[in-house]
Amino acid sequence: YQANKDLERNAHLESTFAILTKKRRTDGLEFELSGKITPAWEIFSGVALMNAKILAVAENRNTTTNVLTSADARFVDQRPPNTPVATFNLWSTYQLTPQWQVGGGVEAKGNRYAYDPSVAQSTVTDALFASGSFTPNTAPGYQRWDAMVAYKEANWLTRFTLRNVFDKVYYDSLYVNGGFTVPGTRRAAILTSEFKF
Repeated sequence: YQANKDLERNAHLESTFAILTKKRRTDGLEFELSGKITPAWEIFSGVALMNAKILAVAENRNTTTNVLTSADARFVDQRPPNTPVATFNLWSTYQLTPQWQVGGGVEAKGNRYAYDPSVAQSTVTDALFASGSFTPNTAPGYQRWDAMVAYKEANWLTRFTLRNVFDKVYYDSLYVNGGFTVPGTRRAAILTSEFKF
């Protein structure tokens, strides 16, 4: 697929305005797989590969002076913030008995950049290109493992899920200005019940 975005809006942490990236494009390829390996064993999986680029930098108009400024032109052809090159998920369940089911899987995401793509050339942006290549703050890629056990009768179901089994520290997303992250959920136990009538 190919997705083109014009004037993409990104929230800015330190104010109420929105950052507009003038134009970006993502070329991607997705694969999904689901099915039964045996009558009792099911699998669901997907992988997405993305090549995202900023095609035209942001333009910002000062509401007081009406002066139009453009973001640093070196952002053209760079990977946009918060956009991994690849994501992957795998979930599998096994029906032990007609009542008992177990399952587990992994969610993985590649590294993501954190920078403000709307700022004009300055000492801040010069630092991003100081080594001769683009070196923004980066949140590392991660893999998070989950597990589940469920018990089912004709009209009710109870499920116990353990998210982030290995209590991995990871970052779910980043603010575009690069200084803050949203941490992922640490190990969490979730018990749910359903009743059908």
